[in-house]
Amino acid sequence: MCSSRFTTACSYLFKLARRLFYSFSKSNNEYLLVEDIETYFSNKEEAAQVFALFDKDGNGDASLDEVEMSCL
Repeated sequence: MCSSRFTTACSYLFKLARRLFYSFSKSNNEYLLVEDIETYFSNKEEAAQVFALFDKDGNGDASLDEVEMSCL
């Protein structure tokens, strides 16, 4: 029973991650960039802080895998 709930929760989180990634990344882009989300924040610093949550390796972009890991 617990395993089923965990599987369902993970499924929803992966869907959320994909929704976030594809909603904000430019079309045909394999990575999400801080510039892709800046317009949704009051300043660039705030956007950079939030983006850092997704950019797990700190290289300045966030892949779909990184966004998925951030949502788990």
